[in-house]
Amino acid sequence: MSKRKSTSESASKPRPTRILVVYGYDEKQKPRAAKFGEPEIALARKAADLMKLNMFETDAPKTRRKLKRLPLGNVYASGWGFVPNVRRTQFDSILKIADAVNPMAPEPVPQTNLPNSWDSIGVGNLVLGQADSAADGWWPVNVVEAVDGDMLRLQARDYPEVAPVIRHRLAVALFYTGDFVPPEQVGVFATGLPISWATLTTGQLVLAAANEKNSETGWWEAEIVKIGGDWLTLKWRDFPRRRQVKRLRTDVALINPVPPQAS
Repeated sequence: MSKRKSTSESASKPRPTRILVVYGYDEKQKPRAAKFGEPEIALARKAADLMKLNMFETDAPKTRRKLKRLPLGNVYASGWGFVPNVRRTQFDSILKIADAVNPMAPEPVPQTNLPNSWDSIGVGNLVLGQADSAADGWWPVNVVEAVDGDMLRLQARDYPEVAPVIRHRLAVALFYTGDFVPPEQVGVFATGLPISWATLTTGQLVLAAANEKNSETGWWEAEIVKIGGDWLTLKWRDFPRRRQVKRLRTDVALINPVPPQAS
């Protein structure tokens, strides 16, 4: 008979002793959080600092059960792929752990860099800018400079290596904000474009992320075909063969409905 392997030979790899938790809000004020093991803690700290996210380091054995369902982060992902979205209840439990680990840790403050109207767009705001070709979609961009009057210099948020573009303020799209101020030019709105999130109706055109879990796939024109409460059923304008998708009312962006000559 052969001898059984000793306990030491079959022992599993040692578990990590430290865990870094990164948490905060994205540009649409949705909670995000993730955990990182010891080999990635240094890189995760640098990425969290750049994205102005909160973090705390904790003893793995003591908090392993509480953080069991917290998703793993990805230090090699660009943009918000670094830290995924989490449920509000899960996010609140993380805040309790953070307070226990570090009583002075502040609760993360939602980002306020979203303009609430086209007139209020300024340097530092996050908007959606269209690529040079309509076939290349729309992308989250930061306003880095007011060039000449209503012209804006825009830098792709998730692709800083791409050269900035210049767009008119009325040619960018806006993310949802709770204090949105609709345009005032009553009677001159472009047909088929909504003037606010509260007045969305079927047949109108909005912008939606191709992948709601990954903003780095771009935003595209979509027509509202059905509304059920706060849920919109959308069909892609330029990709009619692709299946319809559902998005929350607050997860779509608005194209400016005021023609430039009417502004």
